[in-house]
This record gives sequence, structure tokens and C-alpha cells, in this order.
Amino acid sequence: MRHYQRSVEEDPLNLVARSELAVCLRAAGRPEDADHELRQLIAINSDFWFPYFVLGVNLAISGQWEESAHLCERACQMAPWFKPNVGFRAALLKRAGKNAESQRLLDTLESANTYDDWIGPSMYYLVLGDLDRTADWAEKAIEQRHPAVFFFLHAHAAALKSTPRWPRLAKMMNLNPAVT
Repeated sequence: MRHYQRSVEEDPLNLVARSELAVCLRAAGRPEDADHELRQLIAINSDFWFPYFVLGVNLAISGQWEESAHLCERACQMAPWFKPNVGFRAALLKRAGKNAESQRLLDTLESANTYDDWIGPSMYYLVLGDLDRTADWAEKAIEQRHPAVFFFLHAHAAALKSTPRWPRLAKMMNLNPAVT
């Protein structure tokens, strides 16, 4: 986190450093600071999709569905190729009772036995509150060494740490489940 803070101090308009700082703040248990940083990012550059996605997920996890849906829609318009966006959007559609639309998006995420971005389905089940299915897909992401799985688990899916599945997930990442 200090690394990204220093980067932002040296270059306040560095969108990537600010994004990473926000993710680190969330993972460090400072969600209000993370959300503040993400809102600042949107104010600096409203055409950068990533803060819409992360802030939307943060708000969904805290039950702020209306603003979350607005942010998700914006993120999906700007980055429809980003699988976690697709999973997030599918979950929000499911919550809104738009089951056919949700399933259509979900079907694009769950390809069989190929390398894919398993954070998308993980995000879908996380937003719907199904931690067991979230863990299933997180395991696939860990097995395929997805580069964002560590941040996903610590920044968004921290609820998994209180489940019986956490020790296995932590072991798969060579982490001590009692410390993380």
C-alpha cells in the first residue's frame, strides 16, 4: 500500500497507481478510504472504466444496490470484454429478477475445461451471496494462477475467510489461513 501511496504522491494523475492503491486499501480493511480513492479516480477521468467496476462491487457487497447497478452499467459499457464485469452484471440482473438476461451472460463465463477468467463466475456468485460457489470458482482461478485472484479474495471475497473453504483456498496460495 505504501508503494502505491508514494506513486500517487509523485504522480497524482497516475490512474493505474490510484486504482491499485484503492484495491490495496480495500484489502487492508479500509473500505471507506478505498471508495473515496475510487470516487477521486472517476472525478479525475470519467472515461476510465476500472474504478466504476471496483466501486460498484464494493457498494454491492455493502448492500448499496442502486448506486452499484449504475456503476456496473457504466463499467460494462466501457469494458464489456472484462469477465469480472460480466459476472457482476449477471448477478445484478439476477437480483433484479431478469433471469434470462442473467443466464445469457453467465453462460458466456462458464466455458468448459479451458483457460478462462474464472474471476467472472466467482464475482457472480459472490454478489449473489453464494460463498460455496464463489469458492468453487476461486479454486479454478487459483489452479490456473490467475493474476487477480489474490486481490479478489482479499479485497472483495473476504467473507470466504469465515467459511470452512478458506483453509483450502489459503493452502492453494501457500498462505497461512490463520494469519490471512
